[in-house]
Amino acid sequence: RKIFLKKQINNWSYNSIYAFSRKKSHKIDPNLVIRISNKQSTVENINTELKGIKVQYKLCLGDNNIGNIIDYGMLHNPSTNNLFRLQEYSIIERYGIDLKKILESSPKYNNLGVAILFMKNLLKDIHYIHKNNYAHLDIKPSNILMQNIKTIPKKPISKLEYAIVDFGAAQKFNNNNSKIIDKQMASAAFSPPELLDRKFGKKSDIWAYGIICYLTIVRKFYFKAKA
Repeated sequence: RKIFLKKQINNWSYNSIYAFSRKKSHKIDPNLVIRISNKQSTVENINTELKGIKVQYKLCLGDNNIGNIIDYGMLHNPSTNNLFRLQEYSIIERYGIDLKKILESSPKYNNLGVAILFMKNLLKDIHYIHKNNYAHLDIKPSNILMQNIKTIPKKPISKLEYAIVDFGAAQKFNNNNSKIIDKQMASAAFSPPELLDRKFGKKSDIWAYGIICYLTIVRKFYFKAKA
């Protein structure tokens, strides 16, 4: 099935986010965005994304805080009349901002309960992922998209509604034991100490969760790290 790209919303090294419509004459659907591969993408990049999409699709069916997935097949770009190979299915929300941008703006909350409820819900989501024998392995603020915040708020935030995305690094784990993985799976600042032994597992997500909680309350990193 064809869809028509209308507007580029964001651009990264290997993919771009577009608004789209289902027919050439239709306006942009305000609830849908799609991420597709660009010329920098390799077969390995695309296959990693597709693997993550399958995991995310499976998990989103049982947890409202995991980004919903829809399959839209090939994409048609009206400006070049080219078909693009699909890299990621559509996320059924038009997210305007991620938690990273929110925290960088030093947000004010209506009360501490706003942050505590967010941390409580995020822990439930991680438990759900782990209960289904997966570890995300790349949980960080830029992979937590805010559902009802489009720009950096000027007023105190009363609610942090979000969706976890980007399961490209996710791995299957049938128990709580970490295993050796031959590449870095998470951003350095959110990687657990066992990274030094090239091990990752469910505990990696818990470590990243702790760093996010610290950022959410204290507004600074527990420690500084570079890739």
